[in-house]
Amino acid sequence: MSRSEKVSFEGSTGELLSGIIDVPEGPVRGWGVFSHGFTLGKDSPAASRMCKALADTGIGMLRFDNLGLGESAGDRSEGSFSHKVADTVVAAEFMRSQGKAISLLVGHSFGGAAVLSAGNAWRSGNTLWRTSRTRTSRTASGSCTSR
Repeated sequence: MSRSEKVSFEGSTGELLSGIIDVPEGPVRGWGVFSHGFTLGKDSPAASRMCKALADTGIGMLRFDNLGLGESAGDRSEGSFSHKVADTVVAAEFMRSQGKAISLLVGHSFGGAAVLSAGNAWRSGNTLWRTSRTRTSRTASGSCTSR
């Protein structure tokens, strides 16, 4: 079982982004950040299920609403792919500032592309993304495998 904590942090544009950290109840094996799809948010079923499932295995996850979506401030029309990538990197930095340095980036759909780009800036850990029916993982060395 895991518990959820509401958090907020300043995004790359200076707007306040709303997030949830799914915290493992038992021993923590690691921390990660989840990036949602284009029009989805931190509370979408995909985001919630994946992050809670990871937390139940000991991997705590931050999921957050991008600029202008859900409970985050700002105008969604002012966001871009570059903002989504930058906010994913900022989210990883936020986790580190909270004593929860991440070792995993996870994305769903459009968020999958964002974590791949953010992973290049982040240069540490594993990147995992999900598109409609396949799941693929990419290691920091750049190799790619489907499961």
